[in-house]
Amino acid sequence: MSRIVDKAFTDTYNVAAALYDNDKLEEGVEKAQEIVEDCAASRYHRTLTWVSMENHLGDWDEANDCYTKAESMWHIVRCWHRAGENAEVDATMGQRCISLEVLREALAKDKPAAYDADEEVADFMAEHYAAVQQ
Repeated sequence: MSRIVDKAFTDTYNVAAALYDNDKLEEGVEKAQEIVEDCAASRYHRTLTWVSMENHLGDWDEANDCYTKAESMWHIVRCWHRAGENAEVDATMGQRCISLEVLREALAKDKPAAYDADEEVADFMAEHYAAVQQ
């Protein structure tokens, strides 16, 4: 089952990437949205997709929303897979962490004065956990 989900993700992700590469940003974002709205998509796949979407959105608020969701999912996945338990997971999580840090720095250049990224991430995680408990 995992391979089927991974293949479906890869196929959809590649279509979105091709659309981005051909300057069809809106269509690429729409295709990527299919991944993040798919309940079968893993948290890892959603994180990758939000990072990709954030890179292609011109609006700061929309880009920041993708960053917040990706960063939150990174923390949620890290709660399930603690550092030091699995070298392969640690390597993948390290790569995502670097990607997220680059995005955070890019967004910080244009952020509103009163904005707190850490607070946004904490709020999203709280909403996620509340929804899971229901």
